[in-house]
Amino acid sequence: WTRVQASRYSRGHLLVPQGEHGYFEGSQHDRITRFRVAPFDTSVFFLQNDSGFQTWAPTPDRLAKLKEGFKPKLHLNPH
Repeated sequence: WTRVQASRYSRGHLLVPQGEHGYFEGSQHDRITRFRVAPFDTSVFFLQNDSGFQTWAPTPDRLAKLKEGFKPKLHLNPH
């Protein structure tokens, strides 16, 4: 984590807090619901060269949209 963040290609970081994002659990076929609210924080790093950064910079608006996409579709107990 520290080395990725310190990389010369690291152009942005988004922290999605615990409980504010969800995922499909691998054993979803054995569960009542396949969705699960994440019980941990998740970091998203943007590793880009100069050209990529000029084209797809991780702007505050883009980061907000990405974070919105991480939101769980159902509010479930994270445990």
